Amino acid sequence: GFSVGIVKKSEVIDGSKIFPGDLVLGLPSSGLHSNGFSLVRKVFAGRRLRLWGPRLLTPTRIYVDAIDRLATGLREQGHIILGLAHITGGGLLENVPRILPKRCKVILNKGSWKVPAIFTEVQRRGNVPEAEMWRTFNMGIGMVAVIRPDSLKPARKILPQARLIGEVVAGKAENGSWMRLAIGTPSSGGAAARQTMQRAPTTSAPWPRTKAMTSPVDFPVVMTSSTTTTFSPGLSANPRRKAMAPFSRSAK
Repeated sequence: GFSVGIVKKSEVIDGSKIFPGDLVLGLPSSGLHSNGFSLVRKVFAGRRLRLWGPRLLTPTRIYVDAIDRLATGLREQGHIILGLAHITGGGLLENVPRILPKRCKVILNKGSWKVPAIFTEVQRRGNVPEAEMWRTFNMGIGMVAVIRPDSLKPARKILPQARLIGEVVAGKAENGSWMRLAIGTPSSGGAAARQTMQRAPTTSAPWPRTKAMTSPVDFPVVMTSSTTTTFSPGLSANPRRKAMAPFSRSAK
C-alpha cells in the first residue's frame, strides 16, 4: 500500500511546465478500478450483484510499465512528459485539475474515447446523474498524461493505445470548475459546436444515496448545445486559485 521512489530533480513531473496549447493524452482503464463501489453495491444488489460481479471486479490496470516506456521513449527523442494524473476517486473532474498551474485549465473531448459499457449500465440501472458519474468513476480513462503538441506523434508510436482526449487552455475557473467536458475536437479552437452540461434543479435525488455522494453534487444534468458553457458540478480543485498572471512559454 505504500512505496517511495527516487528521481532526479530535473526529471520531476509536477505539472509546472504545462502551458496553454499542450495536449492531454488518456490511457484506457480496465473498468471501475476499485472506485465508486459504495454506489455500485446499491445499484447491483442481490442477484444482479452476483450476475455482474465478475465484470465489476475486473482487476485494476497498472500503468507503471506504460508510463516508463512513454517517459523513456520521449526522453530519447528530446521530449518530456509535462504532467501525470492517475484517475482514481473523484474521476477526471477532480484528478486532472490537480496537476495544472494557476494559469491553465483543461477542455476534454468526451467523444474522443468510448466509455465502457459497465459505466453506462451503472448509470442506467441506478438512474445516476451524469455529473455524479464523472465525479465518481474514471469513465474509461485510468491515466492522463500532458505533453507538448510536437510530442504527440512519438507518443502515439510508443503507446498506440493512448488517446488524444483534450487540450490545455489559458483561463481561470468558470463557475468553480477548472475543467470543461465538451463535444468537439481537441485543438479545434472552439470552431466545433460543443455540448456541455448545466445544472438543473431537483427536489429529490433519484439515485441511491451514499456518504460519498451527499455533497456538493445534488442535481441531475441537462445536456445543452453551447460553445462557452462550463461543466460545473460544484467542485473546485483549488478554490484559492487566483486570476492568471501574464506568462511566457519556456522551452522543453
